[in-house]
Amino acid sequence: MEATIPETNTPSLLYTILPLVIQRRIPKLRSLREAASSYGRPTHVRTVSDTSDASLSLPPSYCTSARASISESDEDEDAVFQSLPPSRPTSSSVEMHSGVEWKFAKQGFALLSLSTQEADSLSHNPDFSRKLYIDSLEYLLNGLPTELTAQEELSLRAAVPAALAASPTRPLEGQLAVHSVAEDDRHEPSILRRAVGCITLYTFVIISTMLPYIQLFLQRAYQYDRKHQISDSLIAHTVQAANTAGRQTLVLANHLCGMNDGHFGDAAKQISIWCIQGVSGGVYDGLGGVNQTSDLNMDQNPAEAQVELQGVNYYTLLEEPSNGAADAPCILLCHALMSNLHMWDATAKALNEAGYRTLRYDHVGHHNTPPAHDADASYHMDDLTRHAHQLVKMRTGQSHLKAVIGCSIGGVVALRYAMLFPQDVDNIISIAAPGIKSPEAAASLWTERIQLFKEDQRTGNDVLCHKTIDRWFPGGRAEDDNVRSEALMHVKTCSLQGYKTLADTIRDYDYTSEVSDIQNVCLVIAGSDDTAGDPGRLRDVAGVVKNAEFVVMDRTGHLPPMHRPDEFNDRMLRFL
Repeated sequence: MEATIPETNTPSLLYTILPLVIQRRIPKLRSLREAASSYGRPTHVRTVSDTSDASLSLPPSYCTSARASISESDEDEDAVFQSLPPSRPTSSSVEMHSGVEWKFAKQGFALLSLSTQEADSLSHNPDFSRKLYIDSLEYLLNGLPTELTAQEELSLRAAVPAALAASPTRPLEGQLAVHSVAEDDRHEPSILRRAVGCITLYTFVIISTMLPYIQLFLQRAYQYDRKHQISDSLIAHTVQAANTAGRQTLVLANHLCGMNDGHFGDAAKQISIWCIQGVSGGVYDGLGGVNQTSDLNMDQNPAEAQVELQGVNYYTLLEEPSNGAADAPCILLCHALMSNLHMWDATAKALNEAGYRTLRYDHVGHHNTPPAHDADASYHMDDLTRHAHQLVKMRTGQSHLKAVIGCSIGGVVALRYAMLFPQDVDNIISIAAPGIKSPEAAASLWTERIQLFKEDQRTGNDVLCHKTIDRWFPGGRAEDDNVRSEALMHVKTCSLQGYKTLADTIRDYDYTSEVSDIQNVCLVIAGSDDTAGDPGRLRDVAGVVKNAEFVVMDRTGHLPPMHRPDEFNDRMLRFL
């Protein structure tokens, strides 16, 4: 017959009844002290949702040399002292009416009885009986019903000692204490934490202090790079290396495509071609992005600016004279097709040192001026001339110029500038212009070159670039190697769309009826070895202009400002 525990609001009654219940429940207990080694202290934390058998674990038993295990004959009834399985009881171990989890309660009763017996024994060990008593309470509390009435909860709360309820949990000696981040922050930080904090703080302080000097250094480095064209040279050589690598990979791809090894060979070919295209395409895309942005930093160098005109985002460079005169006269420089504004580097330097401001720009689709927003847009020579006039007004704040100097297609723009805006310019220097109207062979000639440009892009070659350099600097003289290399870097910065846009412009203009109206003083320059701008035709142009001077530079090709910069600068400055 099992003992029942009546409900009561007096917690002390529990301690009176429990020994009697235990004595009736377990009559054959013997060797109580020896049985202490066969149980462990529960570490299970009871929660309402914890009903799985995997949630109870017991620590090692209390082992002493004076306490042996229970005898074999009592194994059946003394099983309550054996280590419990690591679990809370399932619903089957819970008495449905009372809700008490008797598997825990029974173990608690047994431990309480052990504690009582230990306290009454002649060889009483206070520490041991105290430990048994505390452990029994833990098991009894774990056996409490999951749902307590308000009266039961109040009774239990009242029974908890005030000191226990008010004191915080203290970690056991040798155990790891778990604290929140907020608690850790209240303690003294470690040496490592302080060191990292100091390093972080002083790093930001140093960066903030040095930032103006770093900006100044970068600005000076940028200006030095723009003066000596270091980045342009590096990019051009990198592009050449990429072209060479591209040709070699195409050869490899052709060999791979010649393989015929069944499904495995086809798969290998597809993977190889995919890798080659991905790597080479990424290299070209990356170099293209660097090429478009490496020279641009408008915040660092106010001389540079992008100007949007009729769907074209022109890149411009306005340079002040060496003497710093704010009211110095300005000269506009227009470069040749497939070149860029750097063909005027030596010219601009000479003009700045002579006290002139210079404004130069990249044509549409050339170097730092991207192609037109509309890929199908077309422009007449008059459009290009009006663009140049607008760039002057927007960059200088006024429309008047000391001179317009142009080479090749820029030479035509210079002459047309005098026709359209005669009051806004004093002098014109037209260099190696193809004439005052489109040459008869221009239509088919430019069509062939555009097709060659497309073929070069498809195959990764640069046939058009080298043919252009040979046409600009004929003769193959060793003394021209440096300028040929520099010009080759320029032509590689021209886009197909930009090339096509200007080529279409050259094929459709005719100013024969208006050139005689030019009233400005003009200087027409031709190169003796130029096959693109025929000296004889330019002589005829100079003969039609009223105030024109004609000069032929010996041993000079299509770009005299680059080919013979010293001689050209001397003639230009004497003319101005």
